[in-house]
Amino acid sequence: MTVDDPKDNGKTKKRDAKKPKPGKPKTILEKWKNTALHNKVIGVCTVIAALAGVIYTATNIVSIYLSERHYAQEHRPKVIFSRPPALVPISGLSPPRPGRVYCQITNKAVHLSIASLRFWIGNTGGDAKDVFTMAIAKLVTEQPTDNPEFDESSLVTDDTCKGRGKPMVKEMPLGSRRQTFLDIRQVSGIFTLFRMKSGSITFDQQGSDPTPPPDIKPSDWTHIAPDAKLQIYIVACVDYSDKAESAYASCATYRFIVNGHENTLDPYGFSCQETPLAGAFQPTFGGYCEK
Repeated sequence: MTVDDPKDNGKTKKRDAKKPKPGKPKTILEKWKNTALHNKVIGVCTVIAALAGVIYTATNIVSIYLSERHYAQEHRPKVIFSRPPALVPISGLSPPRPGRVYCQITNKAVHLSIASLRFWIGNTGGDAKDVFTMAIAKLVTEQPTDNPEFDESSLVTDDTCKGRGKPMVKEMPLGSRRQTFLDIRQVSGIFTLFRMKSGSITFDQQGSDPTPPPDIKPSDWTHIAPDAKLQIYIVACVDYSDKAESAYASCATYRFIVNGHENTLDPYGFSCQETPLAGAFQPTFGGYCEK
């Protein structure tokens, strides 16, 4: 049997309550409070030194990356069209036939042929390789047709320069500060007067006109009169790469101006009934991209 000391008055229990319970881990804050001042200073200095080392290393990595990127941008090739394309005589014919624009409007399509075209390119940067050019034509009617295929002239978008096209001619190198020209024998197109649901086109037995899908009614076709006024746009792209196989491209849009129409109110309009036509190509405002 245990007898409490009457003189204690509960003081022993209070002292025992203030003692930390055995086995309970100290918190970081408690350890920090119990650490000597000089050890606190050493710890703070160690943390600061470690952070400074991390910041210094990260700064060096970023600096090296930016320097290499800046060097690559300064020394990368930059191939552009140095002048507008031009019609040149069609090679391989005897006697040589001058370059011309020819078109024909049927009740199913507009047929366009441009032959031949010469493109001048120049490299204002480092050495380029795998250089080739591509060109597509766009016909626009001067009178609206409610068909975007014939009403809108723009062919260049933000994605135009992102995808590398398939070369139709042999790729070639182009050294720094060099320029040359490339010929495309023919740029042609068949612009259907009915809306296509897929990219494939079938032709009639004569092989001249496209065959419309059976579910498209003739009343839904676009009507273009044989003597309708048209305009031609050419989108030309030059694709190339550098020594590290990084791909680049630049595209520009040109507008056909008919010979003898320069000083008229409508220097760009013509009808297919006037073809074959000679003329020149002028750069347009906008219609340009570069990668």
